[in-house]
Amino acid sequence: MSSIAIIEDDPNLSDFYFEALRDHAEEIHVFNSSTKALVGIPQISPDVIILDMEVPGVSAVTILALIRRYHQLRHTGVIVITERAIALESARKYWDADHVFALPINPSDLHDAVENLIAKAS
Repeated sequence: MSSIAIIEDDPNLSDFYFEALRDHAEEIHVFNSSTKALVGIPQISPDVIILDMEVPGVSAVTILALIRRYHQLRHTGVIVITERAIALESARKYWDADHVFALPINPSDLHDAVENLIAKAS
């Protein structure tokens, strides 16, 4: 059973991601804060995490580092999404993410990335 976790504080974007991906996973969990995500994600061990680069609270860099340290999440794919195109190249170069996208994101690009990561996890 595949699952996706969405870490996004903007309800419009989390709804967009949920609707765009609901046919790609049996379970989709939405976390609207970094704190809730850090508590919930290790419990559900999703196949893919969609991470807002600008999530308030604990920084996305810290969240990603913690995800990579959890043994049960070592095969979890991470897609980082940013609203700041200027941060895109830096994130691609220095972050340990599987994919990095800037908004607005093409739903088919998101679908392809998620499908790829789910296949890789199984």
